[in-house]
Amino acid sequence: MTGGRFIPAGGMSRLLLFLLLFVSTPVYTQTILDSLTVVPTIVNVSGSAQSVTVTMYLRHSAAPFFVWAYLGHPDSSSMVGFGALTSGTVLNGTWEAEVYVPQSTPPGVYPVYVWDIDSSFNSETINSGVSVTITGGDSEPPVLASTPVVTPPSINVAGGADTVVVDFDLTDNATGVGFVIVEFERGDTLTPASALASLVSGDNLNGSWRANVIVPQNADGQFDLRITAIDNAFNQLDTNLGPALTVSGGDTILPSVSGTPILDRSAVNVGTGDQNVKVTLAALDTYSGIASVNAYFRDDSGNSSGSSFLTTLVSGDSLNGTWELTLTFFESTPEGTYHLLVNLDDVA
Repeated sequence: MTGGRFIPAGGMSRLLLFLLLFVSTPVYTQTILDSLTVVPTIVNVSGSAQSVTVTMYLRHSAAPFFVWAYLGHPDSSSMVGFGALTSGTVLNGTWEAEVYVPQSTPPGVYPVYVWDIDSSFNSETINSGVSVTITGGDSEPPVLASTPVVTPPSINVAGGADTVVVDFDLTDNATGVGFVIVEFERGDTLTPASALASLVSGDNLNGSWRANVIVPQNADGQFDLRITAIDNAFNQLDTNLGPALTVSGGDTILPSVSGTPILDRSAVNVGTGDQNVKVTLAALDTYSGIASVNAYFRDDSGNSSGSSFLTTLVSGDSLNGTWELTLTFFESTPEGTYHLLVNLDDVA
């Protein structure tokens, strides 16, 4: 009884439930931007990248986790600076951010945004109403100004690697070409030969470039020419110019082990110290000859032991020869059955 009224127990339960629901409703951060200044407001990046300083006076209803300043909308801009508290408190203070402006930024007027997030990952995006004008930006990549000349357009590498010269002209509208690479490729996965190009006449705004590309002995078939040129503002030209080089005589056949390798012992006991195993094997290669033989032992659990790169040709030659190498099982090697694995590399 309260003041002559009876409150049922069920009514009190509903009241408590309402309070619990009310308390559990999330409280979102509210950010108020009282003022914002940018220095400078006009940025010329024709000579190099620049930066601007953004000073923000912010009031928060909850402590922010991060504060950023953007030139352009945060959803699309990469010009961002991390805000640091310089005075006041995180709830009522001044924040400062340095925003990097790359030389490749297209000229234009960029609104300044503030974006912050609290520890509960609630975020707010605020358009400050302040803008920065960017001039002199180089957003255009270099241009291939001539048809590349490949000399010679066909080579035979049966006797070893050969060199191909690629000549071409490049222009750039502003910052100049800074880096050029020339590649011969087949599809997206095979690039057997590449080289950096050098400026041979003119300048990096309008010049002639040359690359001396060494084509290895294991290349064979027809290859496309790809030229990638990057200017000093990091704008990139990347172009595949189609078939440009025919290579014949290439050694594309892998070397192989002939027969079964011979071990001088089939079991070792490392309980008394390191143990050596001598391996003798015959190896064949069709064209360029064996350049290196290495081997190691591995068990079914992935434990490895006895790797060796010190190999001796004891008879025959690099095209058809017998090789010996000594592999060591160390005292720490786990017990088990180990399998011999052999790796052969030919000259190509």
